[in-house]
Amino acid sequence: MKILRRDAETVLLSSANEDYTGLYEAVMELNSSYPDASLGEKYDAAEGAICALLSSGLIALYKVNVSETMHLDSYLPIEKSDSGHLLENPVSWYPEYKGERIVFAATDKGERVYLGSS
Repeated sequence: MKILRRDAETVLLSSANEDYTGLYEAVMELNSSYPDASLGEKYDAAEGAICALLSSGLIALYKVNVSETMHLDSYLPIEKSDSGHLLENPVSWYPEYKGERIVFAATDKGERVYLGSS
């Protein structure tokens, strides 16, 4: 089953509006909606959707130390200019790498778009 990017964007924007979401969780979110799609298709769809949501200003990426996920001030924004190589790096999609996790969350614009479409 082919995962349409727009559908993946909708699923991941919803997740981003709930809380900070790890990149690794994006694939799991798509797994719930597309259980028959291959793992490769889910990673491709997740990466494409994250890139589109970033470029539209609907989400932002953050880096967090996994031992400090309960402290909101420990979420460090990642510059858009750094996001491309981060998303292409497979370890960014791990639940943890060297004590850090890459997460995404909705921006104010992303919240408005999401709430307007709900």
